[in-house]
Amino acid sequence: MTRTCGNGISVPSSPAQSTSLPASERWLARPIFSLGGVDSDFADWGTDVPGEAKPETQFEVFEQDGNGTFAQIFGAFGVDLDKLCWSQDQIITFVESHANLLHPKGWATFFLFRVGEELFVAHVYRRNAAVGTLRQLEAYVSRLSCGHVWSAKYRHRFVVPQQTS
Repeated sequence: MTRTCGNGISVPSSPAQSTSLPASERWLARPIFSLGGVDSDFADWGTDVPGEAKPETQFEVFEQDGNGTFAQIFGAFGVDLDKLCWSQDQIITFVESHANLLHPKGWATFFLFRVGEELFVAHVYRRNAAVGTLRQLEAYVSRLSCGHVWSAKYRHRFVVPQQTS
């Protein structure tokens, strides 16, 4: 993985979501996804749960430089996978606040998150939009265990909480 940015950039804290609004509807409720769309698997796979409170979190963005499955790529960071997880609300906030860091050519930007005992990966794509705009964003979800091999050719981006030594 090639680090593209980090050092002092953060996602603001997110309060616990006590609302009964399912996660997929929280995604859809944001104007940034109104023209693109949100994968129905967020609801179908049981990720529609209230979010937990998270502190302000510094992050790093990496571009993929080797082929791999999600498990291989996230595992290559060499830390407990829970340390690489975001809440879904943090992912939405990242996309709203740092759209300029999404893949500039419309390829995927990936975020790891946990629901219960299962790890998922949110994919966010910026379709037909200039860098920095918030139009035509799409969000999809996969299980970390998905065996698909992601090609380094497209230099997909992976956003992870910054790890401290």
